[in-house]
Amino acid sequence: MHIGFLTHEYPPVSHGGIGSFVQALARRLVAAGHEVRILAPASEPVDDPRVIVAGYPVPIPAAGS
Repeated sequence: MHIGFLTHEYPPVSHGGIGSFVQALARRLVAAGHEVRILAPASEPVDDPRVIVAGYPVPIPAAGS
């Protein structure tokens, strides 16, 4: 099966729960024989051939930050 993930964060770039979850799930799906691609922004090179870099993250100040 061909599976694609679209996420706003992905390791090794600064990430939180969703980035870690997508990475772990993608690894499990690949191990089960599926073809996986991840579309995510990156501000540095990504060493994962499954990742398609889609631009770079842009911080947006909110709530006074």
